[in-house]
Amino acid sequence: MRRLGALIVVPLTLLAGCSGGGEPAAEPSSSQSTSLAAESAPLAGSKGCALLDPAVVQRVTGLEGLSTVYLGPSGEPGRRCAYVLTLRSGDGVVSVTELSGGAARYHAVRRAKVDELGSDAVRDLTGLGNDAFAAGTRYLAVRVGARVYTLEGLFGVGGQALPVKALRALAEEMLRRE
Repeated sequence: MRRLGALIVVPLTLLAGCSGGGEPAAEPSSSQSTSLAAESAPLAGSKGCALLDPAVVQRVTGLEGLSTVYLGPSGEPGRRCAYVLTLRSGDGVVSVTELSGGAARYHAVRRAKVDELGSDAVRDLTGLGNDAFAAGTRYLAVRVGARVYTLEGLFGVGGQALPVKALRALAEEMLRRE
C-alpha cells in the first residue's frame, strides 16, 4: 500500500496548493516538512476548493473512512488547488489538482504524460468537458473552459490503484459540481 509520504515526489499533480479566491498561495519555507501529515491542515481560503468530497469517493469506490488532505503550495503559477482523499490509515485513494491556463495548460500536461509514459499510453477520452485524456492505468486529465483537472488513482479496492474507469466516474461527479 502506498503511503502518503511517498506521494510528495511522485506526480507533478501533487505539488500544488489551494490558494482559494484565485490569489497566489504563499511560498513554502525551506524548513517546511515534506510529509503530507505535516501539511494536512487546509491552507487559508482552501475550504471549498475541492470539487470532490469523501462521500462521493466512498460511493464510487466503496472505500470508507475517507478524508481530504490539502497539499501545501508549490509556487508554480497556475496551480489553484491540490488535495488527496485519504483513508484513516493515511493511504491516498485519489489525488486531484486544479490548474488554470485552459487549452494551453491541458496540452502541456498531455505532452508531459506522453514524454513520461510514451504516446501509446496516452489516449483521448470523449464525453468529459472540452478535452480529456487518460494516461497509463491510473491518470486522467480533463479541461473545462479555462480550468484543467487532473486525477490520479493511488489506492483502491484490493490494494490496487484506482483505475481510469473509476477516475472517470469521479471526474463526472466533479464536473456536475463545477
